Amino acid sequence: MGLELRVAGREFRAEAALFDKDGTIIDLHGPWTVWGEAVIDELVTRHPSLSAPALRGAIGLADGRVLPDSALAGGTVEVLNHTLSRELADLAVVRADEEVARAIERVDARIDIEAHVAALPGAVEAVERCRVATGSVGVVTADTTARARAHLRRVGLGDAVRVVVGADQVDHGKPDPSAVHVACAQLGVAPERVVFFGDSAHDALAAERAGVPVCVLVRTDAPNDALDSAVWAAAWSEVAVEKVRVRERDR
Repeated sequence: MGLELRVAGREFRAEAALFDKDGTIIDLHGPWTVWGEAVIDELVTRHPSLSAPALRGAIGLADGRVLPDSALAGGTVEVLNHTLSRELADLAVVRADEEVARAIERVDARIDIEAHVAALPGAVEAVERCRVATGSVGVVTADTTARARAHLRRVGLGDAVRVVVGADQVDHGKPDPSAVHVACAQLGVAPERVVFFGDSAHDALAAERAGVPVCVLVRTDAPNDALDSAVWAAAWSEVAVEKVRVRERDR
């Protein structure tokens, strides 16, 4: 079995579906705004010479929201550590990377991020439709595998997603295609038989570099650097998924 996807006046068929997590399934503004502000507060409290607005700008926080395509929107913890460490190093903070790592550890220990996790409107239904159509649904995320699974359980998708590939399973995060390749291998489906759902340029690049023919970017604003393989939908309500039988000539 497979799925037929209709979006932006175009139709596609696939035998499996891969999803980004934050910004695609999960509303990233809830958990990651809280997390980012807490890390910045830890750093500024210990180093008053630091500028909280500058740190927010560096990781992509503005007006209580996470900016699209920013380090906080799609970067791994390592990327965020590196981004913040550069800001600290510029102000001569000794062992900046260790300072940031400790701040992150303290925040992770005292804040229940899961309490702020919520699904985007229509996202859970879209994942379920893909599961019913294909039985092969995976998530590829810049988050850790364990935390991603916890977030998916939080929104009722713990059993719907067969495969979760977090940043801890690969050497390089998106836009490197490694995680997409790993997810496809674990699902037992070739990349050219997969559709990828994301919300960022990193998602589209990772999918394209892995050989996935189409990446649906579900985000309120049109992406600035759309790839030939990317199709934009402003909301999940604009994405139609139906179950179809995959014929040999479709393969």
